[in-house]
Amino acid sequence: MSLERFLLVALDTSSQSLAALEMAVECATMGGYGLKGIYVEESHLSQASAASVSLEVELSTTHSRPFSSERLESVHRAQSAHARQALEMAADRRRIEWEFDVIAGNAAQVIQAEGAGADMILMGDRSANWANQPGFGTTSWHLMTRHKHSLFIARKAKSLVFPLTVVCQGFESSKDVIEHAFLLGQMCHHYVHVVYLPGKHADEEMALRHWLTQISEAKGVIFRVHVISPVSRMHLVGFLEAFKPGTLILPDLAWFRQKMFLKSVQHLDSSILFFRPQRGEEPSSAREQAQMATTTHSEA
Repeated sequence: MSLERFLLVALDTSSQSLAALEMAVECATMGGYGLKGIYVEESHLSQASAASVSLEVELSTTHSRPFSSERLESVHRAQSAHARQALEMAADRRRIEWEFDVIAGNAAQVIQAEGAGADMILMGDRSANWANQPGFGTTSWHLMTRHKHSLFIARKAKSLVFPLTVVCQGFESSKDVIEHAFLLGQMCHHYVHVVYLPGKHADEEMALRHWLTQISEAKGVIFRVHVISPVSRMHLVGFLEAFKPGTLILPDLAWFRQKMFLKSVQHLDSSILFFRPQRGEEPSSAREQAQMATTTHSEA
């Protein structure tokens, strides 16, 4: 079976990846997508298990034992079977088409390659082996900074969590990400916080507020606008740290791919949706990209 329109879910046995699956099921139901689940057998673990001097250390007890290929294969079989069963049960419950694959390789590279044709990649912030460690995992970092399409990172076993908070700049370039946020707001029956970064034209804010009123009435979603001024990474991060968004939705602006910003928001423990739609032109104009880059450069 080959899915024409699908969402890619990176699965293992962690509660974070199961939260990503929960979000994927809701988005697939809402948008008419199929689901493709993958389990990645990490190549570096296979290489380590082949070395006769390798040890497996249990972090909670510091007990160690030989790290063998047979032990690793057993773990992979159990985890991939668990992941496949979770996908099958979740998809069949909503009558969603699905497929599942086990792939060996580097997790970040495999997920990015498999997700090239997907409308969105959904995953946990860390793998099952490191689920209790703070911050983003290396695979999350790779995809947040390099993947070109939409990406959802589930954190702390949470999928779509209230309050939904969408960040935007300008008027026309904000419509797509706000409409997507409102669809999610309909899905979880909550209002949406719109964090607005003013552009060069003061009348854009009034146009945005007027448009928000119109679509909120049509979609039945309540919203509240928060204006960050002056526009800077420090002011935005400070607001988010005080506000504690449940799910943070970020548009495709160059600012939000930079490691300095991502290091700041990783302490929020919020699930994050990087909204990067696939289409012929960039979701944000060159003017807005340049303005955000200039602001960040001046802070540095």
